[in-house]
Amino acid sequence: MASLEFIASIGLLFFLFLVGQELDLYSIPQSGRKAFCITAVEISLPFICGIDVAVILCKIVDGVDKAGFPQFLIFMGVSLSITAFPVLARILVKLKLLTMRVGETTIVATAFNDVAAWILLALAVVLTGDGGGHKSPLVFV
Repeated sequence: MASLEFIASIGLLFFLFLVGQELDLYSIPQSGRKAFCITAVEISLPFICGIDVAVILCKIVDGVDKAGFPQFLIFMGVSLSITAFPVLARILVKLKLLTMRVGETTIVATAFNDVAAWILLALAVVLTGDGGGHKSPLVFV
């Protein structure tokens, strides 16, 4: 299984390299502000929906309280707000939209989304603590 995971990771890296070859880096500053605004909406709306789903699931599913309510809220929010960057890049390449203005804005917004999602995911991991019964110092609730 480890060798299959390694081959899949190499394939993903190769694919992202090919997408990067087609992306015009000089167009990123031009679409940066617009892409940042799109990213803010692209993350916040699903994040809020994820928190709503987490509140509903806390009432329905047994054992959620063992993980901790704030951690569960953040995890559900992050899991619904992540965009699949490689999949979107492949769609834009296939439709030949990556070199057009809309494709450039979309790929920059998705890259911003991925950076923010990794930061939020790291926050969710930190909030869960070390697993040995000790809470993280960042957990205030």
